[in-house]
Amino acid sequence: MVKHGTHSNPTPAEELALIERAILAPYVEPRFTLSAITEGLGVPEVTIRNWLTRGQLDLGAETARAKGKWRLFSLRDAVIIHVAFQLSRVGVPVAVFHDVAQKVARFGEMLFKGPVGMVRRPIVVLTNDGEWKAQQHYDAGPFRLTDLDIPPAAVVLNVEQVIVRTLHALGFEAMVGTAAEIGEALRASETGSDE
Repeated sequence: MVKHGTHSNPTPAEELALIERAILAPYVEPRFTLSAITEGLGVPEVTIRNWLTRGQLDLGAETARAKGKWRLFSLRDAVIIHVAFQLSRVGVPVAVFHDVAQKVARFGEMLFKGPVGMVRRPIVVLTNDGEWKAQQHYDAGPFRLTDLDIPPAAVVLNVEQVIVRTLHALGFEAMVGTAAEIGEALRASETGSDE
């Protein structure tokens, strides 16, 4: 016998996953065209296409692309492209981009979820003592950049600044604050819009 109109209630884990997806939606949902990314970030289109063709960057735009449709990039994709481009400008090899960009993107997810515990500034430190290494750190509390055991020359990415500058480059100039505050503003603008 089939019961009509009944459905099971989601488990607490399923509810948590739904809430997390809603919170991360402004960060992970595809919304930007390739031309918006290239114009906003100043990254040449041919550079992005080369990275995608060669599989050097893992972007959601590749998996979300329907046959015969344009690629749409998420804010997460834009952050990864922005990081890769900035790293290329200071001489970091393309082979290092993927690992570093993924670390920054994960920090971005944490920032969009909102502050948890003490306020910390996430950073990624790249060092090269014969081999490139990327380390995640926080420049606050007990872990200060000046206290880290790093070589005298290193590349330091301020993750929150990368995300905020990416947002501003893509036309969100009116939004100021931390990435978490901007994420909240983006969510509010999406739920309040009629589009």
